[in-house]
Amino acid sequence: MGAGIFFSRSPVLVVTDPFFNALYGRWRTWEKRLELSFRFFRPVKPVSIGENADQDAVPFAVEAASARPFCVLFPFRYSEGARRYVRQHPDITAVVLGGRLAPPQEEGLLFFGTDTVLDMYRAGLCVAAFIQSEEEVFVFPDPFITRADRDAFLEGLRAGEYTKEPLYMNVYADLSSRTGISVVMTGTPPSFLTGGIKIPVVLFSWMDPALSSQDVKLVFDDSPWALAKEAIDILVQGGKEGIIPSKISVLGRRIQEKTLATELKNLIRQKQVTP
Repeated sequence: MGAGIFFSRSPVLVVTDPFFNALYGRWRTWEKRLELSFRFFRPVKPVSIGENADQDAVPFAVEAASARPFCVLFPFRYSEGARRYVRQHPDITAVVLGGRLAPPQEEGLLFFGTDTVLDMYRAGLCVAAFIQSEEEVFVFPDPFITRADRDAFLEGLRAGEYTKEPLYMNVYADLSSRTGISVVMTGTPPSFLTGGIKIPVVLFSWMDPALSSQDVKLVFDDSPWALAKEAIDILVQGGKEGIIPSKISVLGRRIQEKTLATELKNLIRQKQVTP
């Protein structure tokens, strides 16, 4: 009886593609689908868009997956396809999970962003826990980092009692003679990640942490699968907008000091203290 009710309920659809699937990992996708299905007691289905498909194909792929979904979650790169879908299906809830990018303008299309300010505050707290007071903090920012993001990162460092200024670098910077910790934003990873430099890294990425360098100690993930639970919670409560912090993985097996790993797991749950 329970299984029959479960499969009769309208599904959650998550739009994806083969490149993202390879980056994120099939096992992680399966885990997220299972977690979301249990939490909301309804099927959760990925909608894979072909590698060479254009935005016109997106509504057809979503329609083929379900005629009456509970909601459809789109990554920002398919926001044009999402626009076209809501024009054709104005009664279906469609959400673009847009990270730090500007929301697409379309009547009936919802947009949930990433809480990058809270992410950067937590990153600052974690970096301060890793580093010694005389060491340097290197930040490789992506093009979309804001002044508010930088201020929040500095606030996290200060809350963790690190008093020096972080150094903002470009991807070609040579760190071979430097010691410290690196914070890598989204975008092109610095060459030292593949060059064997032993420096702890906090990485903002959708990739499967198992595929990352052993120097990566924490991963901030704001992919659609990572934000789906909070996004659906907002919809269930009747919300029409929101910002959601990244899911943070502490890679404990790569951190020798177990007390530090425990401390980091506590820090990634901290809220930013506003004046």
